[in-house]
Amino acid sequence: MVFLLKFILFIFLAGVFALVLFAVRIYLTIRKAKQQFRERQQDFSDAPQGEYGERITDTKARERSQKKIIADDEGEYVDFVEEN
Repeated sequence: MVFLLKFILFIFLAGVFALVLFAVRIYLTIRKAKQQFRERQQDFSDAPQGEYGERITDTKARERSQKKIIADDEGEYVDFVEEN
């Protein structure tokens, strides 16, 4: 009978130990993710801001991002014709 009680106590303590290890593992994972998030936020805080305060996070080279997309001889506007 004493052996059975010791065995049950051992199983109980092993379960508690496993739960504690699991909880510590989850805590460390969340802490690491939080630290990585803060580092990325700090990197983005140095990014330039747009006209309305939004962050501009362009990863292209400055020369490529400032290159004209539409040539001067191409028009962006068309005459609107309403059809009935």
